[in-house]
Amino acid sequence: MADDWFKLNMDIFSNRKIKYLRRLPNGDSIVLFWIAILSEARRCNSDGKIFLTESIPYTPEMLAEEFKFDESIVGSALDAFDFLDMISKENGFITVAGWEDHQNAEGLAKIRESKRLAQARWRAKQKAL
Repeated sequence: MADDWFKLNMDIFSNRKIKYLRRLPNGDSIVLFWIAILSEARRCNSDGKIFLTESIPYTPEMLAEEFKFDESIVGSALDAFDFLDMISKENGFITVAGWEDHQNAEGLAKIRESKRLAQARWRAKQKAL
């Protein structure tokens, strides 16, 4: 699909936070996990929030299983991301901080609206049958 992508800055490895993360124990794995988090945020398409379902937030254990990382790396990564204000946590949900700065927020909103309208048309068609 044309909308199955997300943006990474080509200077990601020059970013001070990424440089800091890479110096941590298992730093390269933590940076790879960051990319997995960005990918999941794009999949969820909910302004940077990641979740299993809209009512079920990911736990660190669930994230470790989902992305095949050791739980210790996921825990260290989430702590580091929180420390660096790369994520926020609210009611158990993790949100990528500044998601709209890193992505085409308007384009993603249009995709959400388009999918919502398509779903409404489908439901109306099913009801008519």
